[in-house]
Amino acid sequence: MYLIRRVLKKFRESLGIRIRFFFLLVGLFPLTLVLVTFLSITEKALKEATYSNLQTLAENKAKEITPLISRAQAGIRVLSNSLVLASLTASQPEKIEEMYRIQRSYKLYKQIALANTEGLVVASTGSNRIESWSNQDWFREVRSRKIPISGFYFFNPSQATLVFAAPVLDSGGGVLYVVAGYVGLEQIWEITDKFKIGKFGYMALVDPMGRVLAHPDKEMILKPFNSQNLVTKILQGDISSGSYTLSDGTKIIAAHTLLPAEADYFPPKWYMIAVEPESEALAPVEAMQRWIWITLGVGCALAVILGEKAAQSILGSLKILIAGAQKMAKGNLRSRIKIKSQDELGVLGQTLNQIAETLEEQIQVLRRPTDTRTLELELKAVDRAQKLATVSNISQLISSTLNMEEVLQLAVAIVGRSLNASQCSLFLIEKDGLHLRSKYQYHSNSSQTELIDIRISLDRYPELKKAIRTQRPVVVNDVQMDPLMYELRDTLTRLGIRSILVLPLMIEGKLLGLLVLRWREKATLLKLEEIRLGEIIASQISIALKNAELFAEERRLEQMKNEFARIGIRNILEIYKMEEGTLKLQEKTIPLGRLIETAVKQFEILARQESIDLIVEIPENPVSIQVDDQLFLQVLINILHNGIKYTPRSGKITLGVEKQEEGEVRIKIQDTGIGIPKEYLSRIFDKFVQVESQKKEGDISIGLGLYFCKLTMEAHGGRIWVESQEGKGSIFYLTIPPDRVMEG
Repeated sequence: MYLIRRVLKKFRESLGIRIRFFFLLVGLFPLTLVLVTFLSITEKALKEATYSNLQTLAENKAKEITPLISRAQAGIRVLSNSLVLASLTASQPEKIEEMYRIQRSYKLYKQIALANTEGLVVASTGSNRIESWSNQDWFREVRSRKIPISGFYFFNPSQATLVFAAPVLDSGGGVLYVVAGYVGLEQIWEITDKFKIGKFGYMALVDPMGRVLAHPDKEMILKPFNSQNLVTKILQGDISSGSYTLSDGTKIIAAHTLLPAEADYFPPKWYMIAVEPESEALAPVEAMQRWIWITLGVGCALAVILGEKAAQSILGSLKILIAGAQKMAKGNLRSRIKIKSQDELGVLGQTLNQIAETLEEQIQVLRRPTDTRTLELELKAVDRAQKLATVSNISQLISSTLNMEEVLQLAVAIVGRSLNASQCSLFLIEKDGLHLRSKYQYHSNSSQTELIDIRISLDRYPELKKAIRTQRPVVVNDVQMDPLMYELRDTLTRLGIRSILVLPLMIEGKLLGLLVLRWREKATLLKLEEIRLGEIIASQISIALKNAELFAEERRLEQMKNEFARIGIRNILEIYKMEEGTLKLQEKTIPLGRLIETAVKQFEILARQESIDLIVEIPENPVSIQVDDQLFLQVLINILHNGIKYTPRSGKITLGVEKQEEGEVRIKIQDTGIGIPKEYLSRIFDKFVQVESQKKEGDISIGLGLYFCKLTMEAHGGRIWVESQEGKGSIFYLTIPPDRVMEG
């Protein structure tokens, strides 16, 4: 009765909420869908219109810049055809006057200069002294006449100047001189800077390398454009519209175009880019978003009012239902609910009346004696309590030790006794996945656990193969009847085995091994409760195995840390001796591969814990070196230790050996770590130098590790250096001189 009363109360409370929610859903969902769709279409159309406008602006500005560059190129072309410059008898003042004439006529050039074929400037209209052009790429191209008029090159980045150059030819077509005019980027800036797009938009000009030639912010000149994604699309020829992100996080809409050709003039492959911030371009959409939120708020208020009215109407009939149900809940099952309506509430009233009639009948049935059922429940409760006690005892026993062998020995005995098995064996899976190793075996007739270290193949045990494949328990109630054991039933019968249960030992989705239980003499029908008990015990054993394994690894790591501390002190003493020149190398000839493998082996556990791959690439032809093996081994250890310390999880460290043509051997240690900042690269091997940005919390170092490596390599006549890019990793190189390298 109490249950009915509680159900009806909750039904009344929730019904009003559901009615109101229904009106909210029906009233607001279509409106919300229409407004969101409208907003999406409007935003897309506005983006396309903005892009189209930016495209037009970019094309117009490109057309303004093309004549300027065409005129600058034409002036140098005219000057290269001048008879005065080509004359061998004309004096230097005459040639300078001819260059001044072109400079005054075109009013573009800051300076015009003439150089001989060796690159030495022989005449100039400017005051800036020009020593030689011989090292300039553009000079070599013009001198070799690869192009009749040179391309466009940066002469002096600090002055933001372009060079227009052409060869002066003699009557036979040979190059006498090279004439060059210097045009400042300021003239291009005057075209782009005076034009604004909206409030914050602007024009920019970039070259094929993505460097900025014109930009309102002059700090950007000759630097990469601050949207790598946009530059990549431009260079790939993608002219589609889209949103891009600048390096400062600003989202923009941008369009671009190539400088157009003009008559016989083909401009350089420069791109004019028109940029407008997305927030400015989409300001109307943001205004519409505010309007939509206001509309939805008003709609929500109207839906709440209508829902409240509907709820009050429906809850009137519901009160009659509740009053009648409360009478039934108090024991008056002969009371009936009277609702005249034929809607859902009327049907509910009729259903409650039927429930009352049914309850009257059931009460009579429930009053019959229940002693037998009560006894069954008590017996099951006792059995379950015993099983829970068994699981608790097992958990305490196997958790009482972290010794792996003790855990295995306890596990086999506990499972065998708990399930009354004739025999219980524990198998561990080997790395190849094709073999198992039998560790311990329990026999009921001796009540003891034996150590049996035997390697077996899975091909002979179909029940074990199935357990490994499915990672689920495998139950064979009768080997004579089970098709899985068809090929082995005669063999198992001779051994007296009739029933088998295989329990996988799983932890975090990883299969550690198998527990195999066997029963003799007669077939044993394993109940679901027994199988479940076996699974619970197996899970407890798996946890204990994992804990024992982690404990063993922690002990090994602690030993490694102590060893590193000991080695560190020894390094300081040897550094002092190397600085004083008193260290005597204990040289011996040793295979380089053995030294590398020894160093790598010391970091296998640490790398596995950090999910870092250690890869060794040693050439097939063995190489031996004559070195102090302890000092050289410590160099490898120091570099590998740094690599693991500064490489994120799931990273990689590769150690390789290359033999150079001159006979020396080069060792390359590359990691995918956080890299070294540029300002530290030149002094990373100095004494007491530490990279502050790489230090971790709790990291203690005195900055002698790489200094030790440098002194050791120099003591052997070798070298050590590093190449690094911040955020992408580092590569350390060690070279061993030819006189210390021996084949074989």
